[in-house]
Formats: sequence, C-alpha cells, structure tokens
Amino acid sequence: MHNLINCYASANRNDFPGYNYGGCLITPVDYAATVAMIVNSKRWISAAKPNIVIQDNGGFVLLLREQAGKEILLDDSKPLIYKSIPNPTVYHNVQVARAINPNILIVTDWPVKPLKGKAAQEAEFEKKLPYNIDAANKTIELLSRDSHDMKLYVAFQGYSLNHLKKFFGAIYLDDFDGVSMPIRGQSLEQTALFLLKIWQMGFQNMHLLGVAGLFPMALAAYFARHFFILVTLDGRGWKIRAMHSEYTNPHNLQTVHVGEDVEIDPEVYMDCQCPACRGRSFLYYQNLPYYFRRVQLSTHNFWAIEGLGKQLFTHASSISTLIKFLRGKTTRVKEIGQLKNALSLVESLKDTDLDQLENLLK
Repeated sequence: MHNLINCYASANRNDFPGYNYGGCLITPVDYAATVAMIVNSKRWISAAKPNIVIQDNGGFVLLLREQAGKEILLDDSKPLIYKSIPNPTVYHNVQVARAINPNILIVTDWPVKPLKGKAAQEAEFEKKLPYNIDAANKTIELLSRDSHDMKLYVAFQGYSLNHLKKFFGAIYLDDFDGVSMPIRGQSLEQTALFLLKIWQMGFQNMHLLGVAGLFPMALAAYFARHFFILVTLDGRGWKIRAMHSEYTNPHNLQTVHVGEDVEIDPEVYMDCQCPACRGRSFLYYQNLPYYFRRVQLSTHNFWAIEGLGKQLFTHASSISTLIKFLRGKTTRVKEIGQLKNALSLVESLKDTDLDQLENLLK
C-alpha cells in the first residue's frame, strides 16, 4: 500500500504536535548524546506514538561546522559529544539505533555543500565520496553483528545523475531498503529526475530531507502514489513558524502572523478543524501568552502540513487531478506550471535510461 508521511523534526517531550499523528525524526546528537537523553527520548516517543520513527544520522551538523570553519571530529573512541564538539560517527549512529530502535535508520553521511558551478561541485563530491561510501559499508558491517528489524536507508549526497550513478555503483544496493536525499537548491525538475532514477534502480522507499513547501510536497505525493511504496518527508518549519507566532494556512501552507502586535479582524473565520483550532478563532491565538500560543501553533502547523500532504496524496491519482486540486488552493501559477512540466517529464522518461540525460539537470 502506497503512502506519504510527514515527520516532525526538532520535537521533544514538551513540544510535539500531538499523539498518533505523522512521523517523528530524531538525530543522535540532539536526542541520544547521554544515557539520560536516550531514556527521555524513548519515553516521550512512546507517549507520542508517531506512526513512524526515523533516525537521521546527524551529518548535517558536520556541514554546519564545516561552513563555519569549526573543528570536525569523527572519532569512534570519543563520546558522541566530546568537549562540546559533536562526533557523529558511524559507530555512534549504530549504537544509538540499537538503543532507540527506530523504524528507519539513515546511514551516516557527510553532506555536500550547497555550491554552484560544475567544477566546484565535482571537487566537493569527490572530496566527500570516499567517506560516504565507507560510512554506508561500515554501517552494514556493524549491523550484521546482531539481528534487528529496522529499515536501512542509504544517504545520497551529490549534485547530478552522474554522481548518483557513481555513488550507488560503489555500494551493494541489496543491503538497503530505501534512500534518503536532501533537496535544498534543487528545482522541481531536478528533484523529479533524481527520484525517477532512484526508483529505476529498484528502491521502493524514499525519504526527502527538509521538505515543507507546497510544491515539493505535491511532487513527493505524486511519486508516493505512482512509484514508491513509502515516501517520508521531514522539516522543522512547523516549530520555527510557531516560535515566530506564525499560523500555517492548512489549504496552501502560507503563513499569517497572529502575535499580539498585529490587528486581527474578529470576523475573520477560522475553518481549520485540527485539535488546536477546532471551535476557536484567530483572536484566541493572539490573546494567548506567548508560551501557550507557541505550543498551540506548533500543533496546528504540523497538522496543517500533514493534513495537506494527505490531501495531495489523495488527489495525485493523475497529473491533471493534482494540478486541478492545486489550482483550487493557490494562485501561484508559475509553480503550478513547473510542477506540471516536471511530472510530465517524469511520465515521458520513466521507461528511459536516464544515464544519457545528464544534460537535463544543467
């Protein structure tokens, strides 16, 4: 059965969107750096009962430190956080997974920088490639020492179809149940071609990192409906927007500020039926003390994202039905056209070898 699930990142026991709804994404550094953190994380996850738990590898912290010119630490002999420095090694990622037992484990990687220019991208990809190949293989080796029921996703870090071919040609594909990939800096067409190629390689499960926008989600919904068995997405937007007193429109994901510093017409109707909004008004949010407003908006914002994701999935039975649905939700004509073109391209190329079509990504 095909499915699309949004996952909330950056949640904790005092700040998560609700019970039995959506998925949850955790990282070792933020959730499992000590025994006490592991116990607390398992406790609130057990209470929240998300539909799926994904453990990301925490490699993004390496990218942030690299971009900031800070020390990079990758040493199995040292703890996960050593003298305030994150140490997200393959070993620690696997050890945390054994303790947390997520449904999906994303293998350790070192993300590529968001660079422009083919020469710079080639150099960055080649620099990170040996580590990412070794991390994938080492994860398999460590997990082979005992039994587990986790699904294992390999993380792809690259800029082109050629990079994808080179990376996956260096690992044994049957070791992995799915693929994880960031989409930052990509057009809808680029993301669509990456997803198509990954599907052609035989993978049935896909995780897209940092997705919260309407059109990337619509693209993911189409792929979940027609290609992959399961597509999962994650993002922190639900929480970040709440911290800024921003209300996410459940129909198109646009935001409205509802803090005490704006004037809200009491006649404006709120039609959201999520647990935080049902029977209430925008003035209700505005009159709440900041902490309670943030908590309620966190709940609403994620329910809005996950709820729209479900609607997109339902209406993705064909390109025309999905486009018709979007036209009823937003006036963003340009993006609707880009999505339609990307999906039409996918349908025209799904039986074609994409290795010869690298120029389409330029």
